[in-house]
Amino acid sequence: MTIHLREASHLVINTIRQSSALKDLLIWFVVTLLVSYFSIQYDAFESFNEFSREQESWQLDELFIVMFFIGVGGCLFGLRRYWDMQTYSRRLHREADFDSLTQLPNSRMAKRQLVNLMTHCPADRYVIAVLLDIDNFGTINHLYGRATADMVLKHVATRLKLRNEQSGFVARINSDEFLACDICDTKLHAVEDYVAELRRTENVPIVIGKYIINIRFSMGVALFPKDSDNPEDLLRATYLALEQAKTTAGIDWYLYREELGQRREYREMLSRQLFKAILNNELFMVYQPIWDQQKHICKGFEALVRWNFQGASVPPFLFVNIAEEYGLINQLGDFVLRRSLTEMKDKLADDQYLAINISGHQFQHENFIPSLLELVKTTEFKPHQLELELTETTLIDNYELLLEKLHRIRKKGIHVAIDDFGTGYSSLSRLNELSVDKLKIDRSFVIGVVDGVREQNIVESIVALGRKLNMQIVIEGVETEEQMNKLLELGCDLMQGYLFARPATLDKIEPRFFGIENSLSE
Repeated sequence: MTIHLREASHLVINTIRQSSALKDLLIWFVVTLLVSYFSIQYDAFESFNEFSREQESWQLDELFIVMFFIGVGGCLFGLRRYWDMQTYSRRLHREADFDSLTQLPNSRMAKRQLVNLMTHCPADRYVIAVLLDIDNFGTINHLYGRATADMVLKHVATRLKLRNEQSGFVARINSDEFLACDICDTKLHAVEDYVAELRRTENVPIVIGKYIINIRFSMGVALFPKDSDNPEDLLRATYLALEQAKTTAGIDWYLYREELGQRREYREMLSRQLFKAILNNELFMVYQPIWDQQKHICKGFEALVRWNFQGASVPPFLFVNIAEEYGLINQLGDFVLRRSLTEMKDKLADDQYLAINISGHQFQHENFIPSLLELVKTTEFKPHQLELELTETTLIDNYELLLEKLHRIRKKGIHVAIDDFGTGYSSLSRLNELSVDKLKIDRSFVIGVVDGVREQNIVESIVALGRKLNMQIVIEGVETEEQMNKLLELGCDLMQGYLFARPATLDKIEPRFFGIENSLSE
């Protein structure tokens, strides 16, 4: 919502140039007045007349003509320069207020227009603000190229402007985000009608050259003065509503509610406390055994991070999500690696391993591999006993760089597993190229595996695929003996779940899990 640095610098330079042009014009005018004054005061014209009589080659009238044209030329030059600066100033001000691609108002101008709507909004009506985000715009940019993506934005801008040109306005406030505002009735159906009107821009595919592109919007909606009494908070409300729309399955627009703001404040508070907890080593590790039911031995452990805040346990999915959202995931991941390697290096048997989840953002960081190898070295942890668990979504982005990193890791003896396999979008050809060591089947397939034919077929297919690719299969979330027996029938060997052991801190893990020949029944 601020002027870009480049735009601000242009405005400053232009102001300086305008003042310089005006200054030159004023100086020329003052000099002309002074010369005229002294000419009259000291009889300069009489002196010129006498001089012209003595020198026939110097004619006074010719001299005056030359002086006249010089003066006129100087004044015209000064006026033209001042006019050019004014034109340049208007163009710069437009660039500062309007988006150069779509010619819609930008975020700076949108704020002023929103203030104007709020000021003139009748007491019995609302100002409705709708933040529209094009779903999967990054995919459009990647598949069709930047030029085509820009044309999509132009088409969207034109359509939205036609739908909202009576009393409101449309602005482009970010790459693929548009803001539509208008005055509407206080009835809920009026809000729904306005959203439906904007939604009609999706009905017709966008044809650009040989491409036919369909678009969809996610929308966040907020109302003035119901949800906010100032433009900054109103826009913040639309962002919160948009975020809710994008993360809630089955809906494409969301009307702001007060609890969204409270939830955001709670998450921001947790992010600050999480940062302190990481710095002060207030997090702790628990470990869950990975059990081989065929041999009745514990093959390894999965390291899981936990956090107690104000006497209560914060759900891991919540604070991990917050760490990703607020840029703390690398610090959290470093803590997990360092703490778990340090705690388990002297506890594991020779044929046991430690599995650690690595987030996609953490793995893609340029310093991750050097830091990991240095940590393994300093903690004296055996590389062949370390296994990194990566999700399927991590394997999609930057594929060539991913292969290089995996090669460096495996060259050092560190193993790699694909976590939550079956819930993402892995390509089977890529799966073969990656040459990972294990596939971990997500717990969602275990819930209905006893009676569900679909779940059984999926698990059986993944087991067969793993064996064909010489990979081990680990299945998570096993809680009953019925599930265990059915999974054994389907060919699963390594299992993990409450049936065998709950995650526990190092001092509470039963000693039998660190033995090689101890059976579950002992």
